Amino acid sequence: MDAVKFLKERKRMCHFSGDTSCHGCPLYKERGIFQCLQFQDLFPEQTVNIIEKWVKEHPRETRKDDFFEKFPHAKKLSDGIPEVCAAKVGYLRECPHPNVEDYCKECWNTPLEEE
Repeated sequence: MDAVKFLKERKRMCHFSGDTSCHGCPLYKERGIFQCLQFQDLFPEQTVNIIEKWVKEHPRETRKDDFFEKFPHAKKLSDGIPEVCAAKVGYLRECPHPNVEDYCKECWNTPLEEE
């Protein structure tokens, strides 16, 4: 995991519980007597491992996930992606791979952008 992704995922993990108490955060559970930033400074490898594990257990929602949540009865291709191009339903301004269906899976499995 590169540094930018790490920082974004740490922030997402820390805010995942939806409150300011930190009780749902895995770092909070592991930090012991330390404050979170102290723990991260003293135990960087353990911090990275905790965050990487959490990221695997809590993947970001993809365009495909969002689409099927909104349209649960939409037709799927054999690989599970929607039968329609992501650009044609508004997830992209234009298709980056027109006439090449092999890339549809890549577009549909892209995580939704942070807002």
